[in-house]
Amino acid sequence: MIMAELDELCEFLSPSARLDLRSSALDYVLGLTGSSEGLALLGKHTRLLQRLLELAGDSSQPVLCRDSHLALLNASADAELAESLVRLDAAPRLLERLVDSKWKEADKICMTLSNLTRGESGSSAVSRALAESGGCSVSLYNLVDIFGRVGYSKHANYDYLATVFSNISRLGLVRKMFLNRDKCIVPRLLHYTQSSSLTRRGGIIGLLRNLCFQVESHEWLLGEEVDILPSLLLPLAGPEELSEDEAERLPIDLQYLPNDKTREEDPDIRKMLLEALTKASSKIFLYLAYVTILSMSEVYKDEGVRRCCLELISILIGEEPEPGMRDLDKVAIPSEMSRQLDRLGETGGAVDSVASQSGGSLVSSEVAKS
Repeated sequence: MIMAELDELCEFLSPSARLDLRSSALDYVLGLTGSSEGLALLGKHTRLLQRLLELAGDSSQPVLCRDSHLALLNASADAELAESLVRLDAAPRLLERLVDSKWKEADKICMTLSNLTRGESGSSAVSRALAESGGCSVSLYNLVDIFGRVGYSKHANYDYLATVFSNISRLGLVRKMFLNRDKCIVPRLLHYTQSSSLTRRGGIIGLLRNLCFQVESHEWLLGEEVDILPSLLLPLAGPEELSEDEAERLPIDLQYLPNDKTREEDPDIRKMLLEALTKASSKIFLYLAYVTILSMSEVYKDEGVRRCCLELISILIGEEPEPGMRDLDKVAIPSEMSRQLDRLGETGGAVDSVASQSGGSLVSSEVAKS
């Protein structure tokens, strides 16, 4: 297809074109977004993306609105087209439609924003729009409210807002917004670490992992007002019986778990939980030892791995760490223990990327920028 034909197609998508012509042209564009070749063509004619954004905002034509949002979702999965959408200032427009409880395509918007925020420019665009001075009528606190309000819309579940939260929290500005003590957002999100939705669970745990990079907020996160530790540890806990002495060392929520308690099954989410724990504070070492390392020593029967676990426990429950030993990222681990820990990681099946894909939308694998 040459540029002249794309120009003609673009005219057929204009608001002044006949409805049947717009419908036929949109069907064709939607088909283009289903292949890499078609996406490459769209990348050469960003006016078509502009037309899609306009059509997606016309709720008076439900079918055109639906198909336009689907085309935008497919386009946003392509890194170059996602950048083009960011340059077209798509983020504020999508956000303002998202908060409309009557908007039938809200979940497609959530997935599109999840894709856009996989890149740094998209995350920055969304965070700017959500900031108080961003010129957008939607704030981060609006999104958190919608995410947690049951029955806000009969058309959407807003699960993919969790991945948007995780992606944009790689930015320090956004982490500070989430950690605003007056707004008290974090306590409202903690129970989603146990959500039955993999998308919600993975996104919120990714967010909490990134928030743990704000060292100055550790005391608040670990204190009674938030008490983040049980929410990070409970998904890792299994049904193993602990002695009374061991149980008493744990937070109350972890002391007497049912026999059918299962660990988080997704290896990427397990990895994020451990990253959050190791970044949070030296205060978590004791809890981490008894809930994860001790239980791992029971689950993994390899004697070398079990011995490594027990050695690690003896270190973790020791005296207050010396200066320079609080941040595990900066602690030199003996080579033999490092090899054993590598074997433990391989047995658990953890990988480096974050874990949830559906409809072309992906949770970002990057961690916060400290």
